[in-house]
Amino acid sequence: MALSIEGLIAVGPVSSECGFGANATKQQFMNDRESQFAASEPMSPWRLKQEIADHYRCDLRTITNLMRRRILPFVKIGRILRFNIEECDRAMNKYKRPSMLLQCDSGAAPGKIA
Repeated sequence: MALSIEGLIAVGPVSSECGFGANATKQQFMNDRESQFAASEPMSPWRLKQEIADHYRCDLRTITNLMRRRILPFVKIGRILRFNIEECDRAMNKYKRPSMLLQCDSGAAPGKIA
C-alpha cells in the first residue's frame, strides 16, 4: 500500500478554520493565549487600578483619593501601579463601622449612640 503525501501538504494560503490564516486577527490569537495561560497559572494577588475599582464598585477617582490619603497600599515602579488585593481588603476593614443594630443591644435607645 503506497501513501500519498499530496493529501497531507497544504499548498497555498492556510484556511481560516484553524485560526491562523490570513483572516485570523491578532486579538483572537491573544485571547487564545490568555485562556491557555489562565488555565495553567494560579491567580496572582496583584491587581490593576481598574480591577481594584471594580472590586470595590467605585470610581477610579475614589481609588486615587484613597491612594493619596495613604489608605490603600500600593506598589509603584516607574509608571506601573499594582495593588495587592489581600492587603487592600485588610486596609479597608480598618475603616469598617459597627452596625447600629449591634449598638442597640447595649441597652441604649434605638437611634441613639451610647
